[in-house]
This record gives sequence, structure tokens and C-alpha cells, in this order.
Amino acid sequence: MIQYLVMDVDGTLTDGKIYMGNDGEVFKAFSIKDGCGIKDIAIPAGIIPIIITARESNIVLLRCKELSISEVYQGIRNKFELLSNLISDFSTVAYIGDDILDLQCMVPIKKRVELSDALLMQLIR
Repeated sequence: MIQYLVMDVDGTLTDGKIYMGNDGEVFKAFSIKDGCGIKDIAIPAGIIPIIITARESNIVLLRCKELSISEVYQGIRNKFELLSNLISDFSTVAYIGDDILDLQCMVPIKKRVELSDALLMQLIR
């Protein structure tokens, strides 16, 4: 049974683009459908959403607050190390990721989603 939904952000919960101006990151485009799935389906079902992302962004914190995601880890390049410290039983985890930093986490997790444009995910097949 899934107890944790672990997600990357850029390219999984967003369209994969980072819009930057002279002062840095300006905005990201999040999917309303993903948000509905997390806030209105996963959380009421008792599934704990966890964000692990290599980037740091106040925009991510705002979106997570809006979706009631309290476990948010930013600036994490070794996602597997953090995940291993948070969760001991990977059979309770569903993982959504799309880039090379997600590979280590996705190999031991059987319930994983690889996005259609995540070409690097082909390496773990």
C-alpha cells in the first residue's frame, strides 16, 4: 500500500521550464490537475506527499503551502540519501521524477512514474 508520494518538481509538477529575469527566477507553470490529485485525492486517502528537489525556490514553497504539502526538501542533489533517511520501507513509496538526479531513487522503488519526455529514465530499464 502506498503511504508516501515522493515527487521532484521541475519537469514533473511543472512544464519543465524555468522563467528567469535579471533578478532570478520569476515564475513556474504548475499543473492544476496535479494539484487536485495531491490535495483532493492523495492527502485525504492518507498518502503523505513529499517534495525533493535540487533547486531552491520560494515559488515551490508557495505552491506546497497551497497544496498542504509540509514535507518539502529543496537544494538536495543526493535525493536517495535523503529518501533513505526519511523512509525505511520503499515498498510504501510511489516516486515521480524525470531527471538524472531521480535515477538512484527510482531503481529500488517499484511504484514509479517516468514521464514520457524523461529520456534518461530509459537507463534504468
